[in-house]
Amino acid sequence: MAKVAGISRNKRQRQSAAPITPLRPPRAAGPRCARRARSLPDVPTIEESGVPGFDVSSHFGVLAPRATSRDAVNKLNSTIVQALRTLDLVHQYTGFGVEPVSSSPEAYAQYIRTKIARWKEVVKAARLKPE
Repeated sequence: MAKVAGISRNKRQRQSAAPITPLRPPRAAGPRCARRARSLPDVPTIEESGVPGFDVSSHFGVLAPRATSRDAVNKLNSTIVQALRTLDLVHQYTGFGVEPVSSSPEAYAQYIRTKIARWKEVVKAARLKPE
């Protein structure tokens, strides 16, 4: 596995319908992740609506080659975390229904391991095969 460059779920897609919701009055089903969307705080999650364990959130992250130095990984992490805290970037992402989230390289590596384990079980249970 590539070395994690230090962004833990740096952009987690929340409710991509948020920008169009005011145009029509549809009932939002809920965000696909475990937490309520900041853009739609009154809309319960799918799990809160009765589907236990439902969390199929998307994420974007930054990885680096295994040989990347720890100093370089930390510098990259620090730079991206700082960028994700700027109001302009936060407003731009939230306008698209994306909530910027960041943490440490270790936390992101654990997040990836957790997601791989979860989806490995789903693939196995569904008897999916590569084509």
